[in-house]
Amino acid sequence: MAPVAVPTSLLDLLGDEKPSAENIGAEVGAIVKSRRYTILRLTKLNGLQASLVESSVDPCVSGYIADLLADEESVLSRKLASSVVPFIWKPAKEPFFDRVAYPGSAEWSDFASSSCTVFFRRNTPTETLLFITHGSAEALFADTEALMVCQGWLQVVFDEIVMEPRSRVDPHIRVTVRERECLRWCAEGKTSEEIGIILSLSTHTVNHYLISATKKLNAVNRVHAITTAIRLGLLDINSPL
Repeated sequence: MAPVAVPTSLLDLLGDEKPSAENIGAEVGAIVKSRRYTILRLTKLNGLQASLVESSVDPCVSGYIADLLADEESVLSRKLASSVVPFIWKPAKEPFFDRVAYPGSAEWSDFASSSCTVFFRRNTPTETLLFITHGSAEALFADTEALMVCQGWLQVVFDEIVMEPRSRVDPHIRVTVRERECLRWCAEGKTSEEIGIILSLSTHTVNHYLISATKKLNAVNRVHAITTAIRLGLLDINSPL
């Protein structure tokens, strides 16, 4: 397996036989805050969709990455689909990259020549969380064993940052059976009219249930509501309909 670049500060922890949870959390937090990074959520519901969670880089850079993730033919998307461990991704290797120009972005030229390290976790069959570092200056080549340890510790990033929206959801939230049914059929790609026929409800009533569930889950749209409900264990898209 080809070696993968890992931040030096995280590799330093490998020498500690029993690193405390506090030290790991602080170290990973320092890596996130001191480097250029983008955190995204990739969902596969009615096609691929990438949503930005947090980023320290220019919006056009993070937006370009999100567009690539939503394109199943891009190098980044194909590499992510076939990888089981973190990998190096070079933006300039994307087809037609040289035709993409963002003259208003001061960071674009740096991004274009950088090598990005892509860490990820497949949260559910329909959701993958990504933490992408942009051209980190402090990088060493690690063997596979060290890389897997680093990947395990980088779950702190996902737990503390990517999953942070959970804290904004009321822990006593109550999504009704009908609201879950509507979300479940919506996840299957059904329209409000089609859901109404399936559940013997009016289209207006279906929309009411979906709007209510979206508000309860503090989501911005139906897809966001579905993914939030899945993460909270309120919706199982693998269950029989």
